[in-house]
Order: sequence, then structure tokens, then C-alpha cells
Amino acid sequence: MADPPTHSAPECDSLGYVLEVQHPWSNLILTGDKSIETRRYPLPPCLIGRPIGLLESEPSDRALPDRVELRGGDDEGKIRPRLVGTVVFSECLKYDDVRRWDADLERHRVPKDSRYTFREGGDPIYGWVVSSVTPDCDAVNAGGEVLVRVFRSVFVRSVEVPTVDLSRPDAARLVEEQCRALGFLRVTWPSFPVEAVERAHRVAAAYFALPTEVKCRYSKGAVSKTNGSFCSTGYRGMG
Repeated sequence: MADPPTHSAPECDSLGYVLEVQHPWSNLILTGDKSIETRRYPLPPCLIGRPIGLLESEPSDRALPDRVELRGGDDEGKIRPRLVGTVVFSECLKYDDVRRWDADLERHRVPKDSRYTFREGGDPIYGWVVSSVTPDCDAVNAGGEVLVRVFRSVFVRSVEVPTVDLSRPDAARLVEEQCRALGFLRVTWPSFPVEAVERAHRVAAAYFALPTEVKCRYSKGAVSKTNGSFCSTGYRGMG
């Protein structure tokens, strides 16, 4: 499977994460026959020990689009992306030695002749250790639910934010989650929960309190443009 566009690793929040796994690997995870999911990148720390939705997709060399609408069923014999259960990962292993990779063959189930296998001298492969799985044949796959990519093969559920009646009790939570997932939201609301804004201010203040070299390293401040395309500036210092 070709790696999809790289995004920043997700931060911990209350959104429901979903991991895309192609068939038949998804089924092997659900049946317990595959207890290590292998990737070319490490498992984000905030996803360790928490339930993650398992999104089954058709075997393909092409990545799913960044926005996936769940419709359920099959499409002319092909598997449409669909939720099939949840998985919990307990740790992330790093394979940089053929002997260790071969020793775990029965756990990761990647054939030695596969192009996804580890080869001596190649880039490391990361093993996401499965601690539990919960198949869910009744997972909601219809009704137009939308998933949005946030990092490689990790998606989050797109949250619908009310456009009217912002005094609803659940509106504050929906607004906050939508801002986290997709960007910003501007509203006029006298009783808006200021604690959400205060938390954002504290995070921003903590970032700007970091040493300059750290701020530059974790932003695009050191990126030099080579064409006229848009590029967010990142942190570039004062003055």
C-alpha cells in the first residue's frame, strides 16, 4: 500500500480515532491471527492504550482520499471503506534487525517475499502490538458519516457543528471538537465557555515559552520556498 500524504502526528483529545487497515489484514487482526500491525512509522504515543476504530479498505496501492464518506456495502465486488470493530495497541516495537523481525513472523504475518517485509540495511519497521480487539458487525457505516485524515492512515470522525441554537448543551463540546479536527470557528455567543479558550491560550503560551530552536524545529520556520506555492510560515522568530 502506498503511504498517503504525511500530516502532523495527532495530539491527544476527545475525538474518536480510526485506523485504516486493508483487507485481509484487517480481518486477521479481528480474528487474533495477526497480533502486530506493521507500519513504516511509529504509533503516535497518544493512541497507545485507547480504543481505535478499525477501518477496513480494499487492497490497493493507492491511498484513500483525505476525506472518506462511509456508505456501507460493496461496490461492484470491491470493498467500500467500512468500520469493522475497534482495536487497542499496548506498545510500539522497532524492527531494525532481521533476526528479531523473523522471530515475530507468526505475530506480524508479513511473508518474507512481501515488499513490506524488513530487509537488512533498510529503513526500520514499527510493530504496533495489539492488546485487544472488539469486532463490531453493527458498526455504523451508512448515513453519510465522514472521516477526515489527520495523520498517515489515522482518521477522525468529522463532527457536525450546529449552525443555529448555539445555546444547546452539547454545542460547546461539538464546537471545540470541530475546531480541533478541522480548523477555526467564529461565533457570537454570550455564554461561550471561556475555559476552552483559556486552555488554548495556555497551550500557545507554553509553546512560545520554549527555546527558539525548539519552536523552529517543530514548525516550518526553517523551510525555504522554492516556488510560488503557499507554505505556512511557522515560527520565524521576532523582529
